[in-house]
Amino acid sequence: MTHKLLIHAGLFLLISSKHGWAQTGQGIISGIVYGPDGKPLGGTLVWANLVSTPPKPGTANSAIPILKTSTSADGTFTLSQAPTGDYTLCAKNATIDVLNPCAWGTAPRVQITTANLSASGHVIRMAAGVTLQLHLDDPSGHLATHEGMTPGANMIVGVATAQGFHPLPITASSGNSRDYKLLVPYDVTHTVSVSTRYFKINDEGGAPLSAAAPALAVRFSLGTPPKVVNLKVVGAGN
Repeated sequence: MTHKLLIHAGLFLLISSKHGWAQTGQGIISGIVYGPDGKPLGGTLVWANLVSTPPKPGTANSAIPILKTSTSADGTFTLSQAPTGDYTLCAKNATIDVLNPCAWGTAPRVQITTANLSASGHVIRMAAGVTLQLHLDDPSGHLATHEGMTPGANMIVGVATAQGFHPLPITASSGNSRDYKLLVPYDVTHTVSVSTRYFKINDEGGAPLSAAAPALAVRFSLGTPPKVVNLKVVGAGN
């Protein structure tokens, strides 16, 4: 019987060493999410991004779990099994136009330490967002003809912010046009840039976007219908 107990204990230690984070630094992060109207926002996806230096492989906490959950009807959330470290709390709600705080610099910072494994009472306030829409007209089909097939024929459209560069996702595409959309804050001047050395692009007034001035300033006011940004591909080739 003694030998069996020793074998069982050895197996337990082996399993524990493979999943060290589950045995040490098992913290809990909890809080509440509010919408733009100041009311608790249920059904919101919340996740924690590790921003501190991750532990070295082979050490306890080396297997970082996926820390995500959805808020309850009262807006509250709990993230469990959080290894020690520094985190930012991100949030996304697919039912209303609200901004992910991690993308726009308003995310709460959370710390889990061996001395304090419970980080509670954190508040995520989600601001209202507006959809930046960009329509790229390409009547001659230059993008369809060259992009991905001709060396150097590429183009990146995005918004430059203090937190970094946000590419505009393509939401619709055909042989003669392309549409982009991105949720952005109200009452902020956004710099929409088009990065390309191959395609010739004009703004909606017919002025060319050059390598020296590839950006447009866009601003949306709350209560005013957002205007679609229109651009046109007028040529291709270096």
